[in-house]
Amino acid sequence: MTNNKRLNVFLSYSHYDESHIKEFNKHINNLTENVLIDLWWDRKILGVINYDEEIKSKINTADIILLFMSANYLSSSSCLGEKETALNLRKKNGVIVIPIILSSCSWKDCGLIYLLQVLPQDGNPIDLHGNYNLAWYNVYEAVKLVVHKETEIRQLYFSDEFSSFVQNTELLSKAHSNKEKVNLDDTAFLIPIDYVV
Repeated sequence: MTNNKRLNVFLSYSHYDESHIKEFNKHINNLTENVLIDLWWDRKILGVINYDEEIKSKINTADIILLFMSANYLSSSSCLGEKETALNLRKKNGVIVIPIILSSCSWKDCGLIYLLQVLPQDGNPIDLHGNYNLAWYNVYEAVKLVVHKETEIRQLYFSDEFSSFVQNTELLSKAHSNKEKVNLDDTAFLIPIDYVV
């Protein structure tokens, strides 16, 4: 994750579904206007020599990745590559990945996507809702909730005393005496309430 206040949101979509991205942008506008998120999609690339490297750079620095799923998306090798990168970043770095189902498609058979919370609610595709605005509002509310929770997490502050406690490798080594090298990932701990300011 980045350290700035805005969350970087990467939009992964098929160009055939660009009209949906325009609708999404209309509905998500409050979050961008309130300086909570910075949306990025490949149409923002201007004058860059290496298009693929720019996409790779943006997806790797994203805090949230939205996958706009459709048959168009699932038939695109570029989109499937972005999906795999997103799932790897989720596993490796804890990046938030949210699939948004645009139209009826085989998203449930697309790797580990079926394990994620999809939008709109219950994975009902946007194009099957009788009221598109209601479907997009459902997406907006869910994304807004994620953004607010992630923003709250970023605002946590740990006292110097607690930071020193966490960095105490002697304590970790004693807890894992059978290991040559101990990482924080090897441990599980609870944060005492009096250490959080």
